[in-house]
Amino acid sequence: MSIFLEEQEEAKGVLNFLFKHGARIIIAFIIGSVISICLTFFIPEKFRSIGIIYPPNSFAREQLISNPQFGHETETEHLLQLLESTTLRDQVIHKFDLYNYYKLDSTVLGWRQDLQLKFIGDINFLRSKYLSVVISAELTSPELAADIVNYIIDEVNHYKKKVFNENRASEIAFYKNRVERSEGERDSVVSLIYILKDTTDAENLIENFKLRLNKENYIENEYIDSRSMEVLIKKYNLLEAQTLSFQQDFERAKDELSKPLLKNYIVDRAVPADKKVSPSFIINALIGGILFTLTILLLVILRTNYKSFKSAL
Repeated sequence: MSIFLEEQEEAKGVLNFLFKHGARIIIAFIIGSVISICLTFFIPEKFRSIGIIYPPNSFAREQLISNPQFGHETETEHLLQLLESTTLRDQVIHKFDLYNYYKLDSTVLGWRQDLQLKFIGDINFLRSKYLSVVISAELTSPELAADIVNYIIDEVNHYKKKVFNENRASEIAFYKNRVERSEGERDSVVSLIYILKDTTDAENLIENFKLRLNKENYIENEYIDSRSMEVLIKKYNLLEAQTLSFQQDFERAKDELSKPLLKNYIVDRAVPADKKVSPSFIINALIGGILFTLTILLLVILRTNYKSFKSAL
């Protein structure tokens, strides 16, 4: 029961305090709101532009025309990694001269970190619940914000192609070198065969031998006339088959390389915004009024407690 009475007393004390200082609270809130509104005029206005893209489904290229599909979670995560990369960020910074936009002094230590933090704060990449990627820029110039978003939408395709082509070029070089090595081994065997054969006679050329093999009633012994020649011909046939297989792999790889990489689907391009998103007079007025009121209340409480403490002495 005593606890209930204590709570009642505390509630009465709070109500009495608010009733006693109600005028001060209202005045403090009004003063804080007015100050915040005045300060808001000095805060630069910011405009937001938004673009939306979808990554393509990398596993459905054969159905790109008949059944095109958006990418899934994996493709979206890969796209986000490209968008948030330092390389693409630096390209945007250089392209739009954001050093001057943020008015940074390159002679000051740590200016690069400040630039990156400002960039990350103003330009954001968000994965939506639909697995699309939302690109937003919030800057003092609506045209600049829209231009940056649209540049990123286009440039991320080129950046992805550059990243992929580095590995694709290495793979093509591997296939090409494998073919060349196999051809070299095969040609070295042909040279050994020609040591045993008189190449002045066209019948002894390996190409003509292969043609005669396709004819009926041809007897291989007419060409393979020794044990050494038999070993060389078997080795040649193996290397010829291997070279042909490697050449086919190389041609398939070149054919795949000739195909363009799938581009991102553009759902929305950015347009310059007509209305600012910040600062907000209403929000700043409320925040300023509340903070100023709390400050005044704190001072009143401290003053009251100080007087009580002083009279107790």
